[in-house]
Amino acid sequence: MTDDLLHHFRAARRHVEKWAHYLPVYERLLSKYRGTAVTLVEVGVGGGGSLEAWRGYLGPAARIIGIDLDPAAQRLEADGFEIIVGNQSHPEFWAQHGGRIGPVDVLIDDGGHSSVDQIVTVACGLPHMRDGGVIVIEDTHTSYMQLHYPSAARYGFMQFAAHVVDVLHARNPMVTEPIADSAGLGQAIHSVEFVESLVIFHIDRRRCGPAALFEAGVPAPAPAHEPNKTWRAAVTEVFESMPVWARTLFRPIRRGLGSAERAAARQVRARRVQRYFR
Repeated sequence: MTDDLLHHFRAARRHVEKWAHYLPVYERLLSKYRGTAVTLVEVGVGGGGSLEAWRGYLGPAARIIGIDLDPAAQRLEADGFEIIVGNQSHPEFWAQHGGRIGPVDVLIDDGGHSSVDQIVTVACGLPHMRDGGVIVIEDTHTSYMQLHYPSAARYGFMQFAAHVVDVLHARNPMVTEPIADSAGLGQAIHSVEFVESLVIFHIDRRRCGPAALFEAGVPAPAPAHEPNKTWRAAVTEVFESMPVWARTLFRPIRRGLGSAERAAARQVRARRVQRYFR
């Protein structure tokens, strides 16, 4: 890792602001695109300095596109950048412009910073991403600044990022609990990377198939003796030995005992780990 990207940001003629620890992350993500005809889209162009830095680092073959809510951003077209004016939080914007923009290798969101802005950008930008590319959401600390960036408790950006992690795990065939994925996130996002104030979605549909189990070596032999029965197994055995009329009579009791046992077990597990959530 070098400081080459930092050099290009420092050399920008137009104003630019980035948290310093972002630059090594971007250099790791973008170094493979240097000298190629990469398509990079940045939402929220501000003064235009970051567009200059991306072009300086990636080279003249790179296609650099800026998206901004402010029509004044179109002044940057004089410097050879493509500028699209529109609202990133509207799915209609992405439906209208996504096909013309794509396919995209790198999508950077440094726009409105609200959870709605960030979530819609990921969900609606995703269909236009090229495999092997990344969506980078900047300044995700705004999810913890409810006074300035309010969001519904269940529908903040970090809750969305956690939902994506859930969806990725649902690709494992052993997961039988249903996890909704109406946006097709699990069919395109291969992995999610968390850095301070950054969430990075790595896109690769080729690697999003169901998990396949790998086995090698000789399986361990089964235990020679029967393990000690739990009280639940013993109750189940007694229950199953009852006549049909008795099983019907005691079924609600059995269900109640099972629910109580599961609730008690959850409480025990919660007490064991709750200190790590404080």
